[in-house]
Amino acid sequence: MYIDVHRHYSYDKTDIERLPQYLDSAKIAKTVLFGYNGYGKADQDQDVISAYKKHPDRVIPFISGIDFSDSLAPEYVERCLERENYMGIGEILIGSWSQARYFSGISFDGDIPIEIFKIAGRHGIPVLFRCDRFRQNEIMNMLRMCRETNFIWAHAACDYAKRSKTTLVEADYLRYMLIMHPNLHFELSMPTKLLPGLQNYKYSEVFLDYPDKFMFGTDITGTYRDSQSEIMPAYDALFENVPEEVREKIKSENFLKLLPKGKLANA
Repeated sequence: MYIDVHRHYSYDKTDIERLPQYLDSAKIAKTVLFGYNGYGKADQDQDVISAYKKHPDRVIPFISGIDFSDSLAPEYVERCLERENYMGIGEILIGSWSQARYFSGISFDGDIPIEIFKIAGRHGIPVLFRCDRFRQNEIMNMLRMCRETNFIWAHAACDYAKRSKTTLVEADYLRYMLIMHPNLHFELSMPTKLLPGLQNYKYSEVFLDYPDKFMFGTDITGTYRDSQSEIMPAYDALFENVPEEVREKIKSENFLKLLPKGKLANA
């Protein structure tokens, strides 16, 4: 069974109410759920917690409603973690070109983001972020400054969007970043047209050399049922070519190790 580490909250009531049914149809045991960092409804974190309370054995709630320009944002994150059973932070979009208008002048290694990421480390929860690799200096500073925090780089370091190149980041770059930063992990959500490229032997070698560092995600943002029917066959094909031991780690085990012990229902 899969654990989906990258799924956005759907404002389609039917999708949320039928979430367990849709997860079952895709052989997904649990899913991380979060809103849309930087835009969307202000109450999206509470929407996510509501979904978690309805389906505690299927939903892993993350905090996403963070304004990194607000000096009170760290207090907001602390309150969320004290009052509710959030298990991570993300998807953080500071480094995405598409969010430039919301986070202009803010960097991953800025004071407010670093304070929040250190809070995550103290609480033992991971941070999932999206960023173009060409902002790697910020990312490397962030990883060094927050060594006690586990970070998950979404889309295997691709920031695919209509103004970005829709190509895979080189396997050697993933390897280099993993060598340099023990607290870094990658999740593999990306457009289906890119997934076959991960079957290249260079990526296979990185998976085999770093079997504990990769994890499965879908980045579903629309209708769950329709999106899953398109995405899942491509992932099934990808993992057919990965040794079983490594496959099971990527599909679920690696992510579970990053969560606080005792918080996850029916782990």
